[in-house]
Amino acid sequence: MANRSLAVLSVLLLATFMLAQGQYDSSSSQQSGQSQTGSATSSPTDTTIEGCLQASGGNYTLTDDSSGKTYQLQGDTSKFSAHTGHQVRLTGTTSGPSSSAASGMTSSSSEQPTFVVSKLKHISTTCKASNK
Repeated sequence: MANRSLAVLSVLLLATFMLAQGQYDSSSSQQSGQSQTGSATSSPTDTTIEGCLQASGGNYTLTDDSSGKTYQLQGDTSKFSAHTGHQVRLTGTTSGPSSSAASGMTSSSSEQPTFVVSKLKHISTTCKASNK
């Protein structure tokens, strides 16, 4: 009976240790100094884009400095308004143009890929000059 109790106690202690270690690993992976929107951790499929955050009629867009692509932004937009007209770095996931573009509509906003923002990092209060 004592051996069985000792075995059960050992298994419980090991399980508790493993659970605590898993919680420590996920909390230590978060970066400091960033305003976050959406989920707190990034997944392996997340991408990062950087550019000037723009707003028009309650819609937010960002043209990526490195690729020149303009993205329609989604996520916690309450963080976006404070950074409009600023250089920002966004982390999140992309999706292709909306279904209305696939059905033949030619509105420029419907042809833009969507970027779902999970993290926002402020880079500068001024945007970089475009290379046009």
